[in-house]
Amino acid sequence: MANFEFAAAVIIMGEVHKRLERTFQLFQNRDLFFQRVDKEVSSTISSIKRLPTRPMLKTELVDWLEQGKLHESGIVFSEEKWKDFIDQVATPFVDSVAANIKRRLPDSKDLECFKIFDPVQAAEHSNDPEYGFQEIETLATRLLSRAKAPGSHKEVTTAATNEWESFSYSLTSAEFEHKSVEQVLQKLVKEGMYDLYPSLSTMAATALTVPVSTAEVESLFSTMKRVRTPLRNRLQRENLSTCIRLSGFSPKPRTVNFGEMVRVFYTKNPNRRVECSDNKCDICGGI
Repeated sequence: MANFEFAAAVIIMGEVHKRLERTFQLFQNRDLFFQRVDKEVSSTISSIKRLPTRPMLKTELVDWLEQGKLHESGIVFSEEKWKDFIDQVATPFVDSVAANIKRRLPDSKDLECFKIFDPVQAAEHSNDPEYGFQEIETLATRLLSRAKAPGSHKEVTTAATNEWESFSYSLTSAEFEHKSVEQVLQKLVKEGMYDLYPSLSTMAATALTVPVSTAEVESLFSTMKRVRTPLRNRLQRENLSTCIRLSGFSPKPRTVNFGEMVRVFYTKNPNRRVECSDNKCDICGGI
């Protein structure tokens, strides 16, 4: 079944790659609101996890086997092989990919708080007198108190909750009926709104300027190019990964005590000695 598994794996990996490529192309947009990233990532994870149950996957494999004449090499489709592949390979694979995406792109509880500015969600909770107050207190603590806003922490949160109590009524009005969270926040940062809602306006400005990507990825590729030179072009897997970590994340040379490193090395490896001209050397003893 190994050859069949390989052919089927190529198909499912191709579908996973298409979805990941589409998602990460979105990240390259300059003016990208963080909530759109959240929705796109959730959609991508859901789409990938549904792949093993999609009939088109099996159809694509059958067509490839027939058009590529792979059956001449002994690779023949069968329902039994397909079921075993889905249970033993495909499902664990897509679950692992989904878990990896979640680990690399974890949810931010602070950013989740901005969902209260969704007019649809606000309308659904219009009869809830406590709606949004806990999230506003969290945002006030994270964004306003840490920014050394005037007044004590209690004064800052009280001012923010008072503003929210007023603004939450406007949020369910016809003015915001068909607006997204991003559009609501953009409204809050417009001229004149700061005078009415200084705390909410500051929160909105912060949300609209949150970066959705970092230079870490570019830095890693630059590091790999620096490490994997033409003279070291065979570095791969563990060795390449270790060299990249050392080159990209190790302390600067001037902060490393090389004398201590040498001493520790020869202390732990007593059989590894070098000739030394210094008879008083405490590392090798003048050997």
